[in-house]
Amino acid sequence: SLMKKNQMQKLYKKMMTKLAKSVLQRKLMRKKKRKLLKKNSETVKYVGQSNFIKENN
Repeated sequence: SLMKKNQMQKLYKKMMTKLAKSVLQRKLMRKKKRKLLKKNSETVKYVGQSNFIKENN
């Protein structure tokens, strides 16, 4: 039963590292997305401003 316990622990560790990795990756993705969104909203603002200036001049 000690062998089985060891196997279970190994499996558990493997699963946990997999889980942790995926969580980290998801966090990273969210960060990247947020950065992209921020960038995009800034460009949109900029484009909107330049259009606004064109229309009013």
